[in-house]
Amino acid sequence: MEKKRYIIGLDLGINNVGYSVVDEETKKILKKGVRLFSQANEAEDRRIARNTRRRLKRRENRVNETLKLFESIGFPNELTIDTELLYNRVRGLKEKLDSQEIVNIICYFMMHRGYIPFGDEERNLVDLNGLLPCEYYMYKWQEIGKYRALEEVVNHKDLKLEMKTLLENQRKFYPELSQIIGDEESGLFWIFSRKRKFWEGPGSIYSFTEYGRFKNNLDVAEYQLLKRYGKEKYLFEDLIGHCKIYVNEKCAPLPAGSNIIVISESTTPCDSNFAYSVISSIDTSLLIFSTQLYVCCHPISFNFFA
Repeated sequence: MEKKRYIIGLDLGINNVGYSVVDEETKKILKKGVRLFSQANEAEDRRIARNTRRRLKRRENRVNETLKLFESIGFPNELTIDTELLYNRVRGLKEKLDSQEIVNIICYFMMHRGYIPFGDEERNLVDLNGLLPCEYYMYKWQEIGKYRALEEVVNHKDLKLEMKTLLENQRKFYPELSQIIGDEESGLFWIFSRKRKFWEGPGSIYSFTEYGRFKNNLDVAEYQLLKRYGKEKYLFEDLIGHCKIYVNEKCAPLPAGSNIIVISESTTPCDSNFAYSVISSIDTSLLIFSTQLYVCCHPISFNFFA
């Protein structure tokens, strides 16, 4: 029986898969169709819960790192309940606070950092009219009897200015604070404002992980060297998965605006088995996958409709 060669085209949609079978020699379309599926569960609840866990974990890490810095200069290394936190925030702008009050206030800032814009994202923020956030909240407390749960968003930069003003004043009474205040690269201000770029993945220079940019000390050294020259490593290549057939090669990205996958001729036996598992269940007008399909960097052979 003469072996014929075909080209299979697959168009993967959200809830459908379109397919066509083309004779490689005559370019004639032999079969075509679409299979509809129930729309996938978007797993929104799980995603929200996962994001919440991560956000709380990052907040916990910021507080723990802040307490370690305070401990290094002889300040308390734990939080206490402060029922007059807002009043102490206002008072600390001009008066001396005790060390525990300073620790409580700064850790509060680390937990509630205000709104940090993401890219060009815009959001309606509170107009403080020249006041610092603590002064604005004190005004709200005096006017309406509460300052929390007002659904009002304060800009991160405004809270940073308050934190800077408070620390500058307290440094007059506690010179050792100069050792940990830091700047955009280290210390309290770095912890307060840091925000990992979305493509860096988890982990940090202090916490290695195989799933982020910092996997070992060499990655940290490379990062610091590039940063010195104002450059960053292009990491998207590390985030692209590997083909399940050609395990040493990256999955090929689809063309912009297209989700068509073409399977064409080759002669590798294992490829033939894979292709057959994908296309053997095509029955005139139905397309059913018996295995998960991956985008491959090489063509695949098969003997179909012979």
